[in-house]
Amino acid sequence: MPKSNDKFEIRKDRSWILGLIGLCFVVLVWDMGRFSGALEQKARMDLELMPSVDLIAVLTGGQGRLKEAFRLLELGQGRALLISGTSASLEDILEANGVEDFPEHLKDDVILDDESQRTFENAKEIREAVQRLDARSLLVVTSNYHMQRSLELIQEEFAKRPRVDAVVYSYPVSSPNFNPASWWASFSGWRLFISEYFKSLGAKFGI
Repeated sequence: MPKSNDKFEIRKDRSWILGLIGLCFVVLVWDMGRFSGALEQKARMDLELMPSVDLIAVLTGGQGRLKEAFRLLELGQGRALLISGTSASLEDILEANGVEDFPEHLKDDVILDDESQRTFENAKEIREAVQRLDARSLLVVTSNYHMQRSLELIQEEFAKRPRVDAVVYSYPVSSPNFNPASWWASFSGWRLFISEYFKSLGAKFGI
């Protein structure tokens, strides 16, 4: 039969463990709230304040991203366009995205990255493109729900030595599955938020 002081030690150990779990939960909820606020802010960026840049970089994978990127290049919003994460030819990309009569003279300004498959790889390729072009300003085009994590990874790459000193702007493309004003009211909104949050968390810890 265990002594009373042994029972006290067991309860004390359990209390310490439960307290630690509770603290971790509070920190997790707080950090998810921080990420939610940042995500919503980047998804609602005021596009009227967007200047012309040296390089537009579009991350493939989401609906409408490429079409918007081509439109921005045609409008003169950037001097060059990097399509990060594609194995298709430029002609196939234009056709697949319903881009007709794309100016011939702009095709030479389009750079295709066929190596990147994940967001952190996109960030590395964007860094290399910025350095090659000696770009001083960058416009990132991706889906609204994907913007915050993309910018975090790009800024992390830019902070590595040798540091890249380029001003980064964002162009969030609206997604039918994520409404910045009410994402929390739908299953698809929660699914995208949870996915982006834990991917962002994993990137911070190198997972």
